[in-house]
Amino acid sequence: ELLDLCEENYIKEVLFCGDLFHTQNKISTKVLKIAWDCFSEFNRRNIKAHIMVGNHDMADKSGKIHSLDWLKSIAHVIDKEEIFEVDGLRVAALPYTEDNETLQVFLNKNAYTDLMMLHQGVSGVPLGSGMVLNEFLNQNSIPTSVKHAFTGHYHIHKRVAPNLTIVGSTTQQNWLDADSPRGFVLYNASDNIVKHIPSKKAFRFKKLDNTIIDEDIKNCFIRFETEIPQERIQDIRQQCLDLGALSVEFKIQDKNDSKELKILDISLDKFIENFERTLDKELIKTGRQIREGKYEITEV
Repeated sequence: ELLDLCEENYIKEVLFCGDLFHTQNKISTKVLKIAWDCFSEFNRRNIKAHIMVGNHDMADKSGKIHSLDWLKSIAHVIDKEEIFEVDGLRVAALPYTEDNETLQVFLNKNAYTDLMMLHQGVSGVPLGSGMVLNEFLNQNSIPTSVKHAFTGHYHIHKRVAPNLTIVGSTTQQNWLDADSPRGFVLYNASDNIVKHIPSKKAFRFKKLDNTIIDEDIKNCFIRFETEIPQERIQDIRQQCLDLGALSVEFKIQDKNDSKELKILDISLDKFIENFERTLDKELIKTGRQIREGKYEITEV
């Protein structure tokens, strides 16, 4: 999707502000193959990828060991502070740091570069959970002489100052991200215009207030916020799955008790297809056996 967006807009260089991977210590072979194929295709189409190391790519806080070394043959991996050029613009880049002095020194000495590329949270900006952290970077941190700074780390996209934008993640991660668009950012340096392009292909978490399904739910995890009679659940569930939903979650009222219950209906095969890289093979096997009524508890 990003490759097509680049070709449609004649883009030849892409900046990735960190956290290529979500897990730090265990990355599946399948995920590595997908990442290699993706950035190899960037390389084949002569689109230069500049990939910054984020905290989730690091083995520890020092950042000396990270999970992106193997991409250096086909992409520009930024694992230390540096300055490089993109289409005639000087870009100052600093990977994730938990040292405030390092960040402040970087901001001051690069005050006259065109762009900045960071992987830092921004103080005063709510996380998906609603929490607000006291980060080193704030909306006034970027020198006014810098055209624009882009930072990763936070998942929500937000322009927090005239020259500072939180890029946001390319995909939603959980129900806290529901109804919050994820995607890519197009930047026009001549006009300092930042445009967020929501992804149309990544899976989404979507909450529905009624059972009249009049919107696109393909590739979505669905949660009905209104109470659904038990006798209607199976039909509604099947309707959603036929429209391409990945899973369907209901809130129902128990007829014998006023206590609120939640029921989760999942298409097991679709769930495994999307999350196989993070699931234990024995767990998948057990799930299939339970579904088919073949699972037997071994007595100890």
